[in-house]
Amino acid sequence: MITTHFEGANLLEGTNLEDANLEGANLEGAYLQGAINLTSDQLSKVKTLYKAKLDKELEIPLREKYPALFEKPDPDKL
Repeated sequence: MITTHFEGANLLEGTNLEDANLEGANLEGAYLQGAINLTSDQLSKVKTLYKAKLDKELEIPLREKYPALFEKPDPDKL
């Protein structure tokens, strides 16, 4: 399995993430606000969203359904 780290990445506003496979990605601190075609389904499969910046329409339901994604990750599991 390939591990992708986007820790602290600024995925610029307007980036089209349609069909992007984010499974297992480390999105700690990533700036994802304004990304186009980014879905809660894609984000539910990442390792962490700790300190990530998301549009509220994605963040609120994800926090409700997957609160562990927003907790500080164990560095040994990243």
